[in-house]
Amino acid sequence: MTTGALEQPGRARADRRRPLSSAWAAAERNALAVLAFGCFAALLATQVGAMLSTDGWLSLVSGRLIAQHGLPWHDTLTALLHGRRWVDQQWLAQLTLYGLERLGGTQLLTTVNVILTLCAFAAAALLARRRGASDTVVAAVALVASIPLIATASTVKPQSLCYVLWVGLLASLGGDRRRARHWIGVAAILALWANLHGSVLLAAALVSVRLGLDATRRRSAARWLAVPAPWAFVFASPYAPGLVHYYGTTVLNRGFSRYLAQWAPTSFTGIALPVFGLVFGGLYLVARKPGAFTRFETAALILSMLAALMAVRNWPWLCLAAIAFAPKLVAGANHPRQGHGPARAGALVVGLGLVAALPFAFSRLGAAQARLYPAAAATRAAAAAMPGHRHVWASARLADWLLWRRPELAGAVVADARYELLNGDELENLVLFRYGGAVRWTTSRARVFVLDPTTDARALDALRPDVRVVYRSPHALVAVAR
Repeated sequence: MTTGALEQPGRARADRRRPLSSAWAAAERNALAVLAFGCFAALLATQVGAMLSTDGWLSLVSGRLIAQHGLPWHDTLTALLHGRRWVDQQWLAQLTLYGLERLGGTQLLTTVNVILTLCAFAAAALLARRRGASDTVVAAVALVASIPLIATASTVKPQSLCYVLWVGLLASLGGDRRRARHWIGVAAILALWANLHGSVLLAAALVSVRLGLDATRRRSAARWLAVPAPWAFVFASPYAPGLVHYYGTTVLNRGFSRYLAQWAPTSFTGIALPVFGLVFGGLYLVARKPGAFTRFETAALILSMLAALMAVRNWPWLCLAAIAFAPKLVAGANHPRQGHGPARAGALVVGLGLVAALPFAFSRLGAAQARLYPAAAATRAAAAAMPGHRHVWASARLADWLLWRRPELAGAVVADARYELLNGDELENLVLFRYGGAVRWTTSRARVFVLDPTTDARALDALRPDVRVVYRSPHALVAVAR
């Protein structure tokens, strides 16, 4: 046997170890970013039990309706809105979420939601690193952004399917060279997004900004003709004829910003402080280092800042854009090489360890959902409503869950979370009832009430003389008119 033959097994083992050592070295160079990712994952784990809420239940109810009867054009789910024109702009997202639930129950649905959110967070951090930001600064910005991101992006909803698409647009449009295939990819993203969520308006605005900057740089009048083109993809939907009215009743609805917390402008509250930190910090750095950013990066940040200030529901777009672009302002393109010391290895281990909190959180998912949405409440409500086909008034958190658990109540539930179908007076009465007002308006429409004791205490006090409670738990209460 030759010496070379003796050496070959040892060389093969070394080759097998090399990819692992290279992967560890790459992870160690990004140890602080991994630590920030782990912190974000741990925060996300604390929200797993409550991830399926109003928007999620509405998506499941709508997705089931589409799967069984095709695209809806008029409401058949509620008593108050029955027969009204329904533009279900989010139909594809709802059908997707329903399909996930059918494949693996709420466990799979919640798991995919977590994976998509984590992928968007990681992709934004990776984009920042690839564009020259240091590991330290990426981690710092990501930690600041993680708090408002958890507050607005953790629940299951159609918007959850779009976070990765947003980072993909930032990456595609931010490059210096964009070939034809890049624009085909951008067009495909917009066409898909137009059937997932109304935030496609922000995506179209971002693409138009990119085209406008290109037209300005090249001083080409012909290129200006392409600037409005992305808006055509907003109407790449089976509901195209009704989308102008739909966006008018959502984006331009003053009642939404007045009565609905997620649609309200960002105000100075404790949870909003990181958002203002990202806004004012980003503006300060842009003014201080105007040459550190490309014009598109500056425009993308400012656009996402304006969107976040206009409505709380837009915080995720700013958070992801800030993670992707803002660190470059602080660190510059030529950041020092990161070391591989014990401290970085420790940070990496801690970050990976925090990610391990997610499986533990999922093991408790079923119990958490059963506590927030007790099956007995749905059973009692259905039993009380069925004799005489009584109408059911359910709080915003419970209405679509009730429709999901008890499909036979379709048409009996007074209203659900599709606020765009309500007129101004109906939306106002719905909100007033929660605070103990509009009781006569409500009782004239319903004989069974499914309320959340934690948020509807005033409504329950106003109703108490006229109803008797037939079921009570910490998170759901069923009452019947006397």
